[in-house]
Amino acid sequence: MEFAKFNTRKMLFLWRIMIFVFSLVGMAGLAHSQNQPHLDDLRDCGKSCTGSNYTIEKVYLSDVNGNPITNQLLTCTPGVEQTTYITLEYKTNSTSDVHNGRLLANLKIGDEVQFLNYYFGNIPSATTASKKLTLSQFPMNWTCGEKVTLENPMIAWTTSSSKNLSSSYTCEDYPGGQCQFPSNIVVDAPLAVQFTYDEPLCPVDGTALVEFTSTTNGGREPYSYEWTFINATIENSTSPNPSVDFYPGSGSATLEVTDGNGTVNTYSVDFDVPEEIDVQGTATHSTDEENHNGSIDLDVYSSGTHFFSWTGPDGFTSDQQNLSGLSPGIYEVTVTNGDCSKTLEFEIMYLNPLPISWDKTGARFEPGKMAVTISWSTHKEWESGHFEIERTIDPGNFESVGQVQSAGWSEEITYYQFEDRNLPRNGGKLYYRIKEVGLNGAAMVSETMRVDIPPLPFQREWAVFPNPFKEKSLFLKYLGDARLSGERVYIRIYSASAAHHGYFALEGNLVDLSSTVSLFPKGLVFIEIKYQNRTEIIKLMHQ
Repeated sequence: MEFAKFNTRKMLFLWRIMIFVFSLVGMAGLAHSQNQPHLDDLRDCGKSCTGSNYTIEKVYLSDVNGNPITNQLLTCTPGVEQTTYITLEYKTNSTSDVHNGRLLANLKIGDEVQFLNYYFGNIPSATTASKKLTLSQFPMNWTCGEKVTLENPMIAWTTSSSKNLSSSYTCEDYPGGQCQFPSNIVVDAPLAVQFTYDEPLCPVDGTALVEFTSTTNGGREPYSYEWTFINATIENSTSPNPSVDFYPGSGSATLEVTDGNGTVNTYSVDFDVPEEIDVQGTATHSTDEENHNGSIDLDVYSSGTHFFSWTGPDGFTSDQQNLSGLSPGIYEVTVTNGDCSKTLEFEIMYLNPLPISWDKTGARFEPGKMAVTISWSTHKEWESGHFEIERTIDPGNFESVGQVQSAGWSEEITYYQFEDRNLPRNGGKLYYRIKEVGLNGAAMVSETMRVDIPPLPFQREWAVFPNPFKEKSLFLKYLGDARLSGERVYIRIYSASAAHHGYFALEGNLVDLSSTVSLFPKGLVFIEIKYQNRTEIIKLMHQ
């Protein structure tokens, strides 16, 4: 009997030890939070989820202890990677804790999406003050600038602790009245200012268009934008996605963003705009009907190695810079230098020998006169009619800027001169040539001459009134000396949120902008006028 009694006591002691151990294991199982994407997605169970226990007040990136990853989630540097966690701040309408709590969602980080099935276990009530739930067993490698979103989230729980659903469950284990579907949640992150842009293309007429797109995120919306540009036609912009013309060479763009909390962060990018190909050509017409002697000579002023691809009549091709022995027809050359390309077109005609013998030609800019002086002379002339002075900023597309009467008949050197005072205000390269027109209508041209024009002192030639504009009528008035009446003027009108461009009729010296500007939002509006190789910008306040 004594032996049996001893064994009974021993067994009771062992049983108590086992119950204690199992209790510890059970408690540990309930307390052990973890992500379990291998378990079933409760969102596929067809539950209506009528529960409304939880109010999610804030969701943000944090450390493992639930602290924001930066001081009050201010700023971070795009591209910098760090380990972060997700913390939820919540309140409840029930004073009781719940059990077997889970968060299910499609977690989107940047462009990557994964299934999140995070087990919290017990979720304490929070009726009087907010409490935190940190996904402490789910570290993320997050890169500043990536947007983090909990898509189609679901919170599920049980009011009873009788079941341990920490490692497995069925749809029936979570009642429909004990789950809820919050709206999609964008996880708060530090203000990451960043943008994308198209690589600068080859310049056209001296500038290359670069389009910027802000990809700023984090912080608090709304954002306000302040762009600063170096080596561009404009210095600033407040548009989130501006398009800017840059000059060849080193350029940069800096974006400063202020969020709704007043937090400020910046991002800057340096880039290079390729040099525009600078080529001018001179065509000499054929004067021999049987043995064609036309020629085209190209002068290249841009740097680097250039390649030439010619096409012409009757299947003509060549890769040489200069051509000779050409027959009449249209010749086209594409010049490339690895970065850029430019196409020019020339026409070779058959001309009878013209009644003029050239002596010297020249063109120079005279700062005192703010003009280009073109001078030339002839050895002798017969049946000569007049000279037309032609100019272009793009060789191969000359236009007449003036005319000088010729001597007509001369057996000695005759000197001529012409002043071009209608110069582009922003300076640049101008190309001139002299075309002699005979009494019989035949023509011949001189060599092409290049002149570098510095930027000229600015003098406004346009005004807009009334300014500020809050009435029904708005007019742009030309104040310059040139005769523009009856012409069409290219005008671009833009603001931070709208833009319009096109050709407008000039009646007398006025352009009616009433109907166009009336459609623009209130605020600062810019009016850019392009005319006669000039550009002028006027600020207008639209009230």
